[in-house]
Amino acid sequence: MTTIGGVALYPAPVVSSRDYLRTLQIMAHEWTHHYLGFYPLGLSYARGPEMRTINETVSDIVGDELGEAAALSIAAELPIADNPERQSILARTDPILRSLRLEVDELLAQGEVEEAERRMEAARRELIDAGRPFRKINQAFLAFRGGYGASASSASQWGPRLFALREASQSLAHFLEQVREINSPEEADRVLPR
Repeated sequence: MTTIGGVALYPAPVVSSRDYLRTLQIMAHEWTHHYLGFYPLGLSYARGPEMRTINETVSDIVGDELGEAAALSIAAELPIADNPERQSILARTDPILRSLRLEVDELLAQGEVEEAERRMEAARRELIDAGRPFRKINQAFLAFRGGYGASASSASQWGPRLFALREASQSLAHFLEQVREINSPEEADRVLPR
């Protein structure tokens, strides 16, 4: 079973068992889904995996930024755990996940299912040794995480392109104004930098 952080129902239920900053980021992520629901991007969520990935990635970008801003605005009142060890683990293991995703996709495209399974198990053990344990890494794991373009295990083109647009945008509001009108992968291809 995969743990989820929240669900974009209204109101959005959010798991608050994580650190305070991450809880705020998840709340903002789910709020972004609510906001986008009034625009073409949100209304296009179920039109295929690419639109889902674009929507989830936008929500990740906005959620992370808004959550951090909210945490910083009340930092004097509440302690926010800064976990440099976790950041170090992520920095070491994210490339393993991204490489695994690309390698498994290639193996599966060649019909090498058993080799892909062996590679996923080897990577899982490597990640455990690096301090990032996963109970199971399989095709479902990669498919779920691959739907979030900001995830290390995503092979999607949309994550890097959305991050590039955010970097080029004057503000978070400007970024949202640009992406909320996307209603198809073709439209995203026209709007997002390469």
